[in-house]
Formats: sequence, C-alpha cells, structure tokens
Amino acid sequence: NDRTLTLDARWQAEAVRRLGDRAGAVVALDPRDGALLVLASAPGFDPHRVAESLARARETGESPLLNRALHGLYPPGSTFKIVYAAAAIEALFTGELACPASGFSPAPGMPPIRDHEYAAAQREGTAWSGHGRLSLADALRLSSNVYFARLAVMLGSERIGALFDRLTLDQRVAVFAGSSGTLASAPGRFVPPREAGAGELAQMAIGQGRLLLTPLQMALVTAAAANGGLAMQPRLDAAAPPRPLRHYFRRQAAADLARMLREAVRRGTGRPADVAGLDVAGKTGTAQNPAGADHAWFVGFAPADRPRLALAVVVEHGGSGSQAAAPVAAALFRMARDTGWFDE
Repeated sequence: NDRTLTLDARWQAEAVRRLGDRAGAVVALDPRDGALLVLASAPGFDPHRVAESLARARETGESPLLNRALHGLYPPGSTFKIVYAAAAIEALFTGELACPASGFSPAPGMPPIRDHEYAAAQREGTAWSGHGRLSLADALRLSSNVYFARLAVMLGSERIGALFDRLTLDQRVAVFAGSSGTLASAPGRFVPPREAGAGELAQMAIGQGRLLLTPLQMALVTAAAANGGLAMQPRLDAAAPPRPLRHYFRRQAAADLARMLREAVRRGTGRPADVAGLDVAGKTGTAQNPAGADHAWFVGFAPADRPRLALAVVVEHGGSGSQAAAPVAAALFRMARDTGWFDE
C-alpha cells in the first residue's frame, strides 16, 4: 500500500529551514495540475517524541500539532487585494481613484482607512502628501489601502458577492483521500459580501476585518490567477489524476492580473521576492493582528508569462511581508530554478 506523494522533499526541507524558529506556513503547488510541492508548517514536532513536543508547547505557548498550512486561519492582509483587483477588472474598471493622505472613510462614523506610508511618516515625525490619483495597476503595485477601500464601495456588495460565489473560501478543500479519512483544509471565515455593509466590504478589500483564511486558500487564489483563472484541485497523491476545482476568475482578468502582479514584484512592494531570470509575479501582505505583531505574507508565481510554480508564505508576527515573507518565497523560487523545475 505504498503511496507516492507530490511533495518535493528538498523544497519542503528548504521551506522549514527558511521559516527557522518562526511560526508560519508555506504552501507551494504546480498551478497547472494542482500537485502540492510544499506543505510546510512551523513549529513542527518529532512524531517519535510527541510527548516532548507537547510538554514544550505548554511551556512556550506554541501549537506544534496545528497544521498551519491547512488549518491556520489568518487575516490575509494586502494579499487579498488580488481578489478585489480581479473583481474590478471583470467590472471593466481599471481607472484612477483619489488616494489622499487623509485616507477614506467607507461608512459614517468609521475611522478612515489610510495607506501604510501615512503611519510610517507619523512614526518618523514627518508629513506625507498621499499618492494622489492612482490606477488599479499602480494601486496594486504600491499596495494602496485607500484605493482598494474606495474600490470596494464603488463595486458594491453584489459584484463582490458574485465573485466570492466562484471561490471556495467558505469550504473545506480536500488534498488527500486515504483509507482512514480525508485530509482537508479548514473553511475560511468572513461576512458574506451580500450581507456586509460598506465598512466591512472595505475592510475585506485590504484583507482585514472579520476575514480569516488559510495559507492553502491563498495559494489556490494565486494559482488560479497564474492558470488563466482556473483553480485545480490540490493533491498530495501523485497517482491521483489532475482535475479542475473551479474557475475563480475569468481568463482575461487572470491575464491582466498576472501582468499587474509582475509589476508589483518588479517595481513595487514585492521586490524582495524577485529572482533573476524568472519574472516573479506576486503580492505582499502585512496583516494587522489583535493578538500581537503583524503577520507577514507573500503570495506569488513564476514565471509570470508561463507559470509553473505558485506559492503562499505566512510568517506569524513577522511584521512586513516584504521583509519577512518575500525572502522565503525568493529562496524557494531560486531552489526551483536551480533544480531545473522551470526548464521543461
């Protein structure tokens, strides 16, 4: 009853090594057929010494038995702007919106949503003049919260809800079926867009509010953008035939999104994830966390024009996605390049 897995042991070990002593997860897959290449969760445990791991967990507050890749629920931060950008493209809006330093209040009495440059300037005791008017492509490249908050209110709950209907964010997604049961991800948690007010829609547009997703779910969103809008069923069993999961995005929206995400890495917040000769496309995220320091995210794929590898990285309490998560992604992209993954 031997089973051959799709995981690449070298990449899995590299992902764990790059996470180091930080809690987090890495999910990597082939967007063309859903084969999972990395499914890493940290901290882990020695299956021969489970009692020791549990004893250490009680002392440190760690959760080594939690598979963060499949069951860790996190606010996705700015990586979720990918979904709202797709909604805008499908609504034929890629134009400019005002992004002043004063921010944007999506609902009466709600504090304004501001860009990260505003807070950075405040910490340094300086003033920031704002982005002015930005297009969708520039807003994604610069990760403007103000733009996407405005965009959410402009698109409205029906358009955003229609796109959510195509996603599998509220469902368990199976990755392996065996004789003892099925291994699947946890469902995401969020307010359904059609039931959300303007403030909640705007918060979700920047990956905050009551939106919680797993690293696997964000990897699937990213892989769908890489694969012409089609998400493939993720699988760990190498013998399982590839099969479609669902069309997340329309083909043209996915193509436009891929170009924008390439620019976000080439000239935007995702520059630390770029790798020579690969044309990496992707998006960083820095997710506010009420329980402590921000979570760091990066999602991306390569090469941008013929994707062969898509991934999601989250580092708990890692702070900036550019500084903590993007370098982990870059290391995996480099390893894939150096082992000939992109040569086929």
